[in-house]
Amino acid sequence: MKKGLFILTAALTAGMLTFCIGSPLTVDAKTIIDNGDFRYKISDEDDTAEIISFRGQSLFLSLPSVVDEYTVTSVGPAAFRGNKTVKGLEFPSSIKKIDSCAFQGCTALEKIQIPGNISEIGDSAFSGCTSLTEVIVDDGLQTIGRYSFSDCTSLDNIRLPNSLDVIGDYAFINCTSLSSPEIPKSLRYFGGYALENTEWMNQQKSEFVVVGDGILIKYTGEDKVKSLDKSIKKIGSHAFAGNNNIEEIIIPSSVSIIDVSAFEDCESLKKMTIPTSVEKIGAKAFKDCISLKTLNLPNSINTLETSLFENSGLENIKLPVTIASINERCFLNCEKLKEIDFGTSLKTIKGFAFSKCSQLKRVVFPASVKEIEKNAFESCDGLVRAEFNGAIKLFSSSFNECPNLKAAVFYANPSELEDNSFNMTPKLVIYCDNNLYLQQYGESNGKPVDSVRNLPAYDPNESLDGTEDNGGSGFSLGYAFITILIILIDLGLVILTSIYLLFIEPKQRMKKRDKALAQAAKIRREKAVQAAMNNSEGKPVVQPKNVTQQKTADRPPVSRGNAEKTKEYRRPKRNNPDDTKK
Repeated sequence: MKKGLFILTAALTAGMLTFCIGSPLTVDAKTIIDNGDFRYKISDEDDTAEIISFRGQSLFLSLPSVVDEYTVTSVGPAAFRGNKTVKGLEFPSSIKKIDSCAFQGCTALEKIQIPGNISEIGDSAFSGCTSLTEVIVDDGLQTIGRYSFSDCTSLDNIRLPNSLDVIGDYAFINCTSLSSPEIPKSLRYFGGYALENTEWMNQQKSEFVVVGDGILIKYTGEDKVKSLDKSIKKIGSHAFAGNNNIEEIIIPSSVSIIDVSAFEDCESLKKMTIPTSVEKIGAKAFKDCISLKTLNLPNSINTLETSLFENSGLENIKLPVTIASINERCFLNCEKLKEIDFGTSLKTIKGFAFSKCSQLKRVVFPASVKEIEKNAFESCDGLVRAEFNGAIKLFSSSFNECPNLKAAVFYANPSELEDNSFNMTPKLVIYCDNNLYLQQYGESNGKPVDSVRNLPAYDPNESLDGTEDNGGSGFSLGYAFITILIILIDLGLVILTSIYLLFIEPKQRMKKRDKALAQAAKIRREKAVQAAMNNSEGKPVVQPKNVTQQKTADRPPVSRGNAEKTKEYRRPKRNNPDDTKK
């Protein structure tokens, strides 16, 4: 996982560098002042100037505070980018901001001190300053942008003031020599991977890497179930991101903030306990948590941030009564989401909030909802019914490309429906209580309008083709299982019958025949033995009768006549040898 995170962050770093190096930054101003070494952009509105480029060859440079009576208040985007000569800088008290990529790639720059008058350092401002060894920041700085000091490979020390409020994502990534950063406890936001691939990070032994006032910036453990330490007050940006081992997390009541992308891409995360002490959950906090089916949000939350549950495995969710807004892409592409309870305080649903929630079949908006913005429910293929209980405004394409949406039910008069609010909804019928505005809207947008009294009862098992199903798939999974089971049983019976007829039954016939033959042979042997015994005792051997003899024996005796008797009487006698001799 560590290797994967490093590759990811390195790629992101390369992307930021490519953006700064490859994209020319244009200047749009009425007046440009060129005094040789410096070029300035002038703002006549407040009589200020911004340094936009430097062409000099100085090794140590003190930036000007005034040019032609204009106060120099900022170092503009990429003003010194790629300079190979400047080793040291001195900033005047007039400068308030160092803009993005201002000193990017100044490879000779060795040491800088940021005075307290500078409140903001922009994205990638000092990235790639490979000779920079020390940065001292006076009290007054509030924001360090994304990638601000990334790839400063010689930087080994930086002291940050208590005034600092935000350290952006990847701020010190790949500062491989950085061993002792001084992080104040005043921080409100510590960016994801801000200290990734630094010597300091590599030296951490605890599975909970904490900075500032209890900000957890990284969890390195491999447990499936984890209860966070009570010393943790904030779960920082990307703290658990990409951890595929964790399945359940128990958050203690000491935690007040779950920051941006804190649990993003935790594919195995199934369960989480969020206490009422949590007041804010940042954008993308649960994005791509594909195993997370449900989550109980505390009443201390009032906004669902951008992409909070995007691509997650949520199946149902009940919003706290305190939720007033659902931001852009909050539930985008939650393909398993079937039910959502909006609570009673929701006012705004922003663009693409529920786009591509293909299993969402019915949505009932409370009277509190005032606006549903563009594409909020775009491409919800399974959506059959939308019910509105209050004076709502629908923006254009709020329900764009919902091919199975059959009923838009207005129990109260809408405040406004923009044209094509129900764009590409061929099955839609608008139901209302004799509302002239809705009738006119239906006529102008090609949608039929009917009375609420004619509204069919909602059937949660109704499929998209009008048959009953188990979730809108067009065919009941239960019926499908039973049908397949019956087919398998029939197929098994056919196979068993075939085996019986082809193999078992012929063998049984042969066994019966062999048994009968053996029995007959046994009877013959017994009769032969009995006959032999009778013969040895002097008794005549009774020969078995043939069929003809048997039939003759069965006939009744016939009375012989006198002629037959006389004939038999006169039958000549056989010669007796003894008589001849006489």
